[in-house]
Amino acid sequence: MDLGAGSGIFSRDLNKIGAHVIGIEPSKELIQEAMLMGKLAGVDAIQYVEAHAEDFKLQCTYPIITVVRAWHWFDRIKVIENIKAHLEPNGHLLVINSIFKPDSKIARLTFEVLMDNNIELKPSGSNVDTKDRRNGFPVNWFDEWKNNSFLVVDEWQHEYELKFTHEQWCGKLRSISWLANIEEETRITFFLH
Repeated sequence: MDLGAGSGIFSRDLNKIGAHVIGIEPSKELIQEAMLMGKLAGVDAIQYVEAHAEDFKLQCTYPIITVVRAWHWFDRIKVIENIKAHLEPNGHLLVINSIFKPDSKIARLTFEVLMDNNIELKPSGSNVDTKDRRNGFPVNWFDEWKNNSFLVVDEWQHEYELKFTHEQWCGKLRSISWLANIEEETRITFFLH
């Protein structure tokens, strides 16, 4: 199960390696995008459920629940309780974050366009609330997990390089949370560049 599945990027990657995936996503538009992108990629076996991570209800429990670049949007304690209701005994919750380094040509050009449009680059959701971090996560999240009976088994940082076409890069940017709160007119102008 992939919470906050968005446009299905991680869900599709999991499915491609053989996982049966259910994507939980509150945005009907993002689910439609995920299904379209899945069809274009030849991945159409993913079930998407339109629901919030805090209150989705499914009949089964699952061995693994993933959250990629979305934990900061959740009412985390409610989500933890809902995860506990849907996670198999001895199951695993994987919370993953990813950031891109601004050292490639396309990233530098993107930041220039953002600045030219007065779009402020700042953390969003609960990431705004903290400066203290551990492997990129706000440190208070670790206490929340521990206080709710989740044991941190492992944590790490890993650098990797991805290649994007123009369309893929624009798709990636559409999913970045610090662009989610800008006005629609500004967003449209940005993506026309």
